[in-house]
Amino acid sequence: MNIYGKTNIGKIRNVNQDAFAYGEPNENSCFAFVCDGMGGQNGGNVASQLARDILVDEFFRGLTGKNNIDTISKMVADAYVMANKRILNKAILNKKLNGMGTTVVSAILLGDDLLVSNVGDSRAYLYTSEMLTQITVDHSYVQMLVDSGEITEEEARVHPRRNEITRAIGVLPEIEYDFFWSKVRPGDILLLCTDGLTSVCSDSEIKQVLKSGKNIKHLVNRLINLANSNGGRDNITVILLEF
Repeated sequence: MNIYGKTNIGKIRNVNQDAFAYGEPNENSCFAFVCDGMGGQNGGNVASQLARDILVDEFFRGLTGKNNIDTISKMVADAYVMANKRILNKAILNKKLNGMGTTVVSAILLGDDLLVSNVGDSRAYLYTSEMLTQITVDHSYVQMLVDSGEITEEEARVHPRRNEITRAIGVLPEIEYDFFWSKVRPGDILLLCTDGLTSVCSDSEIKQVLKSGKNIKHLVNRLINLANSNGGRDNITVILLEF
């Protein structure tokens, strides 16, 4: 398996509030995640970086090589709860950070079992047999409009309230997250990304890049370059895992 990730400030923002990490604690498991901070220039940075540090520590500690589906699910949930509490407490101690929070989308691989989970609108996609499938469902205002049939996916990308998310880590005392279990096969590619990619690039554009068959480092750079060529209006973070 190969993993590669990269973040880019984009063409409009002055600060990069995204954070990401990946690792292989043992020969049978690995993890990867991206975070997209919110809450002002300083708050977004603090929230995403604090979440990153906590998740890295918890995932390295929790992935022992003796895990199963139940223990992995609990580990991820506990890590999210811990990050939520730490971010909330930090905002209480520093009023300038009030309202900060972060999205997260994470992936845990245990053998050929894949657990994807998300809070907010950072996404996970699986590319297999030349088909690109979005695994996660955005926790956002525009996704609610799409689900109700009021607007289309294309209209959601340019909607004036497209940046409003309905779930985040570090904003409320209780958090909600989604879990998605699936199997992966050799040759499959998992994409984790912030909305700096998906807000300016369509699924068909992303699929065309992944179809090129290049190595994943090259593909990550192409996706970031595509987002910037399409406007680069937000920070862009991309991780690819090739199984």
